[in-house]
Amino acid sequence: MKAGPLLTSVTSPQPMMPHLMVFIWQIYRFYKLLTTKIIYISFKLMLQMSIKNSVFLFLLSLLLVFSCKSNVDILKKDAPDTLRTDTAFDTPDPNIKEPDIYITGRIKNDRFNEAVYWKNGVMHKLPVHGYNSGTQSIAIWKNKVYITGYVTLDGITNAVYWVDGVQFNLGDAEAKSIAVNDNGIFIAGRTYGKKSNGYDLTIATLWKNGSPSRLSSTDIDSYANCVTLDGNDVYVGGNQRNLEMSGARAVYWKNGVMTELVDFNHKLASDVNEIVLYGKDVYSVGHFDHSAAYWKNGTLVALLPDVRSYLYSMYLKGSAFFLAGNIYRSSNDGNLVYWKNSMNSVQKPISGYASGMSDNASLGVYNGHVYVPGFMRPLTTGSLNKAIYWRDNEVITLPADSSASTSDLVLVPVP
Repeated sequence: MKAGPLLTSVTSPQPMMPHLMVFIWQIYRFYKLLTTKIIYISFKLMLQMSIKNSVFLFLLSLLLVFSCKSNVDILKKDAPDTLRTDTAFDTPDPNIKEPDIYITGRIKNDRFNEAVYWKNGVMHKLPVHGYNSGTQSIAIWKNKVYITGYVTLDGITNAVYWVDGVQFNLGDAEAKSIAVNDNGIFIAGRTYGKKSNGYDLTIATLWKNGSPSRLSSTDIDSYANCVTLDGNDVYVGGNQRNLEMSGARAVYWKNGVMTELVDFNHKLASDVNEIVLYGKDVYSVGHFDHSAAYWKNGTLVALLPDVRSYLYSMYLKGSAFFLAGNIYRSSNDGNLVYWKNSMNSVQKPISGYASGMSDNASLGVYNGHVYVPGFMRPLTTGSLNKAIYWRDNEVITLPADSSASTSDLVLVPVP
């Protein structure tokens, strides 16, 4: 589910606010001009004052200049995360119970994958009509469990979703993300279109209660990665692909109307993996030029422009923010990381393991704790993947009798 960890669509860090930063910069420029003027005036006055008074005035003007420089350095050092830590939010309440933790994933048997989910660490295999199955996303609504995934049937991989274990087929397609409210069951993914220059086009598609609606032209390759609900409004994040240029271009749709976050003819690849709503602001979470980034109301905020990295989930409450995604330090071995209140506070890699999280996955935050689903794989060859999740800095392995991985997480408060 890409709509947030507690059945809401609120997840993200408050980014650096462009208008505020411009205002601060203008104040700094005025301050610098003012202090420069003070130094000039002080030299003029020094000629008319005693040595003791003139030295005092000169030292005072220098103090103003250096204090101004120090403030600017701090702003540069902290950017783009200029928020303060919300202490109250960081302090768990011992009287609040642990939430129910639902994590979707898959395990690998002798021949095929099997769709599963874990509730509080107990694995449940999903009933499958077909073979070679897996999960993508999860939502909980009014005590029912909704999961998207895939099942191979008669040699064709079909998009499916389950409601409390009952399978529904969506046909030859892919179902990535699911969100549910009183208006219905909404699933974002893609269907298949015609060939173009020998390439099979995919069309960004939104299903409502099993009925598909294409979001993009059938002449353009497009993909819907996530869906977020806000009352009667439906937000879908994804991309369009210019087949004459490499890589996708980030877009999102609100009630079927598309907003281009990156120009269709832009040379650098970009994508949206999660749509986050906070107040009146829309955050589109993903990557730009294969580096972690997001867009706030259409304005790009590049978080790690010099590092190959992908942002998959965000959470915001008050002044506390959390980000989660993957960083690649080498060509193949990545590491799942999450940041808390600063891009400098990175969860450290697991020694001896590569790790990662699915691009479908949402992190969860509850009672001051952060939960991030993922997998880890020993760097030695021939070793099996382990399905895991982080609870703060603790790595918890999910039970499985074979290679396993996770795809999504949702937390449900316990009364």
